[in-house]
Amino acid sequence: MATDYKQLTENLSRFYDFAGKVVLYVGAGGRQLLSLSIRTKKVLAIDHNVASLRELEANRAAKGKQGSIEVLAASFESVTKVGDVV
Repeated sequence: MATDYKQLTENLSRFYDFAGKVVLYVGAGGRQLLSLSIRTKKVLAIDHNVASLRELEANRAAKGKQGSIEVLAASFESVTKVGDVV
């Protein structure tokens, strides 16, 4: 099934204003729901799969994406960081 991730991100952005928010992006290694190009204060990219997080970082660097993104190799239940939205 083909998925238009850009369209998903646009739909989420119409539903919720992420600007100025700290976003806990659970399952970030798979990048299924939210494009890291979305405007936020900070993104905490959380995934238990270290290899997928490395791929996420490499992809972001290759595209020259800047911004405040912290990568956490952990299960969501173990994360103690605080955010505005998950």
